[in-house]
Amino acid sequence: MNIENIICKASELIQQKDTVSKEEVNQDWITRFFDIAQDISDEEMQNLWVKVLSDEIDKPKSYSLRTLELIKNLSNSEGQLIERFCKQEFKRGSNILVVGNDDFFDKHDISLDDRILLEELNLVKFNLNFNLEAEERAYFSYDNKVMIITSGEKHTSFSVAQMTTVGKELYGLINKELNMQYITDVSRLIKLGGAKQIHFADEIYNPEKKEYNVTVIDEL
Repeated sequence: MNIENIICKASELIQQKDTVSKEEVNQDWITRFFDIAQDISDEEMQNLWVKVLSDEIDKPKSYSLRTLELIKNLSNSEGQLIERFCKQEFKRGSNILVVGNDDFFDKHDISLDDRILLEELNLVKFNLNFNLEAEERAYFSYDNKVMIITSGEKHTSFSVAQMTTVGKELYGLINKELNMQYITDVSRLIKLGGAKQIHFADEIYNPEKKEYNVTVIDEL
C-alpha cells in the first residue's frame, strides 16, 4: 500500500512536467528505492519520497544511493534542520552556497550544534571564504531571482558554507520561500566584506539566446 501511494502521487507529478527524460532509471536504484519506500507509512515522509521518485524519473542520477540511505535514516528533527538550512542557499554555477559566519548563522536559527550535525551528516562544509578581485562581479541565484555582487576597488571576501555532493542533491527537495529580510541581512554581511554594490534582480531564462535575462528590481 505504501509503494502504491508513492507511485500514484509520483505519477501525478510527472504528468505535470512538460518533458521527461527518455533515459531509464538505474535498476539498482529502483530496487533500493522500493526496498525503502515499502516501509514509509507517514504521509509527510511519503510526500518526500514521491518527490525523489518523480525527480529521478524526470532526470536520472538526480539522487545517488548514498543520498537515499541518508534520507532513509533522517529523524524528523534532522529533516527540519536540513529544510531550514536549505532555504538559505544560493546557487553559483554548479555550487550551492550559504552566506554566513558563526554570528550570522546563530542569528538565523542555525546553532553551533546544528552546524556540527550538518557536517557530521556530510552535507555542508563551513568556514570557507568567497573571494572577488577588485571590480569583479558575481551572480548568486536564489530561486528565480539573482543577487548581483560587485566588488569595490579592493578585493571582497566573505564567509560561506558550501554544500557537499550529497547536500546538493537534497537542494532540489526543498521548496524555497523568498524572504527579503534574509536577503537584506546577507547583503549587509557581504558589504562588510568589501562589496561596493549589490543588486537583487529577476532572472528569466531566454531559450533562444541560451542565457539569462536579468532585470534589476532593487538595490540592496
